[in-house]
Amino acid sequence: FYALAAGAQALIVSGALVGGLGLKPALPGWYVLTNVVTAFCFAALVFLLLVAFGEAGRFLGIVLLMLQLTSCAGTFPLEMQPAFFQAISPYLPMTYAVAAMKAAVSAGDAAKAWTALNVLGAFTVGFLVLTVLAVTAKRRSLAGEPAAEG
Repeated sequence: FYALAAGAQALIVSGALVGGLGLKPALPGWYVLTNVVTAFCFAALVFLLLVAFGEAGRFLGIVLLMLQLTSCAGTFPLEMQPAFFQAISPYLPMTYAVAAMKAAVSAGDAAKAWTALNVLGAFTVGFLVLTVLAVTAKRRSLAGEPAAEG
């Protein structure tokens, strides 16, 4: 359900920005694809945080959002950011969402968009795998089974 809702929202926002506000992306198809992949990625991340941490996952999501907004180079070039944000930037999905969006909207660089979307896809798959592991661990703990040792 999260993926369906996220995908629908991405399509609505894409249409509103292009049709309603007159945005003219250099690569319109890549622009829409970037919005959808980004929506799926962040829906998977939020779902993971909620499954793994319950209500505390909401707070962690806000903290993670603040870190990503600061380190994604969306407003200021990464080189102008403090060293901490430069260091964490490659490990956060918003960095790649912004790179894909810049490539699709203004640069017209499909290769850069493709590279960034591949990384976002990898993040999404990683978040989904971690969610499955979190659900499995919770089910085992509820059933009273010992956690797997490895």
